[in-house]
Amino acid sequence: MRADGLIIATPTGSTAYNLSAGGPVVEPSVDAMVLTPIAPHTLSNRPMVIPASATVRVKPMIGDRDGAFVTFDGQAGFELQAGDEITVGRAGEPMRLIRPSTRSYFEVLREKLNWGQRLVSSQQSAVGSRQSTVDSRQSTGPSACPTVEPSPSPQSSSLVADAERTPGSRWLP
Repeated sequence: MRADGLIIATPTGSTAYNLSAGGPVVEPSVDAMVLTPIAPHTLSNRPMVIPASATVRVKPMIGDRDGAFVTFDGQAGFELQAGDEITVGRAGEPMRLIRPSTRSYFEVLREKLNWGQRLVSSQQSAVGSRQSTVDSRQSTGPSACPTVEPSPSPQSSSLVADAERTPGSRWLP
C-alpha cells in the first residue's frame, strides 16, 4: 500500500481519525480491524475491513531523505529506521470498556455526525421560505437514522443544490 500513512483501527478505537481519512464506521460488535490509508498515492488503495484475529505487519519504505513515525492512539510518536517493522494484533485478553447505557451506539453517531439534520442556507432560514421535516421514528440498528424529507413546495427539489451553492450555508445544530 502506497500512502502518506496508515491508520489501523478497531471498531471502538480511532473512529473520528479513521472517518476523517475516509474510513468506514464499524459497529462495535463486529469483530474486525480497519486499515485506512492516509492520502493514498493511487485510487486503488482503499480502506479494508479485516478479521480482528489477523496480524498486520507494516514495513515502511524509508529512504535516505524520508522520515517515518509510528504513533499509538494519538500519543507521542516514535521515529522509525530503515528496516523497522510494526506488528499489530489482538491482545491475549479483551479490554473491558465502560459505556453509558443511556444512549445507543447509533444515537451517539447520529448526534456526533449530525445524521438526519437538514442543510439550509442561513439567508433562507431567517425568512423560513424553505423548510424540511425530519422523520424521527424510534428504531434501532443501522436504519435507525432519521430520514430527511423536503416539505412540498415548487422549489423543494432544489433545496440541497441551492444550499450547497449559497454562501453562508450551514448545518443546523
